[in-house]
Amino acid sequence: MIDWSQGRKQVAEIFFQDEIELYKNTIEENQLGEEYEVPELVGTYSCNIENQQSTVKYTEVGASAPQTLRISLSKDALLRYDYTYKIVIKKARLTYDSSEWWNVDGWVEGQLSTVLTVSREVKI
Repeated sequence: MIDWSQGRKQVAEIFFQDEIELYKNTIEENQLGEEYEVPELVGTYSCNIENQQSTVKYTEVGASAPQTLRISLSKDALLRYDYTYKIVIKKARLTYDSSEWWNVDGWVEGQLSTVLTVSREVKI
């Protein structure tokens, strides 16, 4: 059996210079019976944020530029497939807004890290 712990430690020390807050979405219902998401903090994680390509989408009501990030974080992030998640960027080497929510579209469990794909729509 291979012990990946030393590799995970080295990856974190070298690459994880950014920081995010991870939130799971819980569903609540108001007095009218409408359901809405309430973000609940899971934790703050050191990570590596990489910008992915984005293209402009045109629709009848305007244009938007979906933006996507690839975020590598430690394997101690406890993600479950029966929840949806959002993140807020707290520290990064790229330009960001610390009050903006990014939707977690999915994640992949690698040997050395967990890789999130997150996105947001920017109206132009």
